[in-house]
Amino acid sequence: MIDSKIEESLKKAVKNSLLELYRVVGDDKNPATSIFRLSQEIDSSGVAPVLVFRPSEEYLMQMVRATMSSMTEILKDFKRMQVIMSQERRDKLEELRLLKEKEMKNNPMMLQQQRKGMDNNALIEE
Repeated sequence: MIDSKIEESLKKAVKNSLLELYRVVGDDKNPATSIFRLSQEIDSSGVAPVLVFRPSEEYLMQMVRATMSSMTEILKDFKRMQVIMSQERRDKLEELRLLKEKEMKNNPMMLQQQRKGMDNNALIEE
């Protein structure tokens, strides 16, 4: 139940992000809106003057890639509630088993009762 709610929320967030990206990128009907601000400069340090963008297009692409990878890295550590709860249940069952073993060792009467029960089970099976 909780997993499906979390999954539904993540789907909505991704859908909204994609819709926002679609608005920014644009299409034939809607023009693209600017999301980055670039400066144009003339670099005359070389032989011929060159038009340069600041920050560079390569820097912008690296920044977008790093941001996308960070966003997916966050989701990588999400675990399903079912996995977490089943692990907790296994841990509790193991803890109860260890407690029962400890009680059996400390209480000889319980050990005798368990042996009688095992003997009775053996007789019934034969």
